[in-house]
Amino acid sequence: METIGLQPIAGRGRLPPGRAAHGGVTFRTLAIMDAVIELMSRTGCSACARAEAELARILPDYGLSAALIDVDQRAAEGDPLPRAEYGDRVPVVVVNGVEHSYWEVDEPRLRADLDAMS
Repeated sequence: METIGLQPIAGRGRLPPGRAAHGGVTFRTLAIMDAVIELMSRTGCSACARAEAELARILPDYGLSAALIDVDQRAAEGDPLPRAEYGDRVPVVVVNGVEHSYWEVDEPRLRADLDAMS
């Protein structure tokens, strides 16, 4: 069953975009997005572990997952740019190559931005 667009509910008219009904229960539909989410992180960073867990909870609602980038590992492998750019602010959430939030996941802003992309 395709759930893109407005879906009728018996006796209730139409649902707003991004919602679907099945068996009398309304569900938020998952949109397939073309967004790239990266989490700039480092080993041993407790704030980074919390941010990773938050993204793992939030992003499946959008059919997405985050790529975890260890800035120190990248530097050791010869790519110092992520550590130079983000190392003093980890964890840093990057959406489509643009810094979105740092030190913590700004869930309301992230959801609003992802909703705007769908």
